[in-house]
Amino acid sequence: MKLNVGNTSYIQVIKRVIQIFPIMLLLIIIATSCINITRQFQPKEHIDNNTFSIDELTYIIVNNNEVQVFDCNDSATLIIIPETVVYNNTTYNIIGIGTSAFQDCRILDSISIPNSITYIKQYAFKNCSGLTSIIIPNGINTINEAVFYGCTNLSSVVIPNSVTSIKKSAFSFCSNLSSIIIPNNVNYIGSYAFAWCDSLPSINIPNNVTYIGQSAFWDCSSITSLVIPNSITTINTQAFGDCKSLTSIILPDNLTIIENGAFCGCSSLTSIDIPNTVTHIGNGAFNGCKNLTSINIPNGITTIGKGTFRFCSSLTSIEIPNSVTSFGKSAFGECTSLTSINIPSSVNFIGIYAFSNCTSLTSINIPEGIKEIKAGVFEKCSSLTSINIPNSVKYISRYSFNGCNSLTSITIPKNVCRIMKYAFKNCNNLTTIKCLSKRPPKLQDSTVFSIPNNITVKVPHGSLRKYISSSWNKFFENRIVEDE
Repeated sequence: MKLNVGNTSYIQVIKRVIQIFPIMLLLIIIATSCINITRQFQPKEHIDNNTFSIDELTYIIVNNNEVQVFDCNDSATLIIIPETVVYNNTTYNIIGIGTSAFQDCRILDSISIPNSITYIKQYAFKNCSGLTSIIIPNGINTINEAVFYGCTNLSSVVIPNSVTSIKKSAFSFCSNLSSIIIPNNVNYIGSYAFAWCDSLPSINIPNNVTYIGQSAFWDCSSITSLVIPNSITTINTQAFGDCKSLTSIILPDNLTIIENGAFCGCSSLTSIDIPNTVTHIGNGAFNGCKNLTSINIPNGITTIGKGTFRFCSSLTSIEIPNSVTSFGKSAFGECTSLTSINIPSSVNFIGIYAFSNCTSLTSINIPEGIKEIKAGVFEKCSSLTSINIPNSVKYISRYSFNGCNSLTSITIPKNVCRIMKYAFKNCNNLTTIKCLSKRPPKLQDSTVFSIPNNITVKVPHGSLRKYISSSWNKFFENRIVEDE
């Protein structure tokens, strides 16, 4: 049976559809592109009867006789914002600059803002990479979020005394900013406010500032000195991190908290005086301060956190107060110039890799109360010649003393019941192991020690048979003797 559509067979219809399908698809793509292009050139907010354009600027009516700058022609290079504008025989006062009004106007190199402007909303000049200078009018009280973000050629900014708050990322990535004065009335500096302003040689922080946000001055790599006012009680996370040229800093007398990474990567900082009022120093607070030679830790600090002084490779000694009870992971890791450290008896926890790669450390006394020598705590402390392990220790974890190749002898306390793999690996000059327990500690496997032929294991009187019957004899056959 043959199906017909008019005088055309069904098969012919199908063939015709296949022939015209590519043309239909092309028309759809063109139509979609036109829609996208139309959308691309629309202003940054919805346009309705409340907006109008004059010259390079588009305005939006916010009150009966007041407007704000709404948008700008992307090709504009010079903009003078008037105080008033006339449209449809009505005179409007221009009172503000709207969100993203000039965003991505990359060839705009000069703008004049009248004193009638009372606010500048977030992102207003974001990525105006051609803008070199700007005077913010009197009457503005807030530099809003990311207002000048990415203005990479902005070299100077005049902030009026009316400003009290500088919000998040206000000047982030203003990489050529070399001159800015923060007015005395400012009390708030938000997160990332001046981050990556790497041409800024100095910054004044007024006495009224009570809050400096996270990473506020991150990677301001040209700042050399800094005075933080007494109004500040907390230095937030990474607030001055990666300020690579910072050589001196004065902390406020009322400071109580130094948060995580507050000064991490300040590689030119040589010394710092921490006030006695400080009760908390966060993880990584001074990580990577490779030229730091001395620092005081105030009494009242209870924890040396994770990586707090890691990579402080010029630190030779440090005094730990009796208030400290714990060291976090890698607290002093890679402090390659540290020759000695006194761990107070108050310390009952030492985290993994706490002193790893402290290649100049020659001796250390572990306080009574430590129950476990954690993984890698003294790994690659290649100058360590003596160490005292207290009787409170029950476990010696993996890699604890790996690579301590200056150790010639080690005493295993009587309460140690288990020694994990690689604990004494690559201690190639070890000649004597003295075990104080009559019951042989369990060795995880053959990797616990590097087994040179000249090691002698000394065991308590009357316990030789137990050691010979244990895995110790497998690794130290004919080299286990009773201690005299």
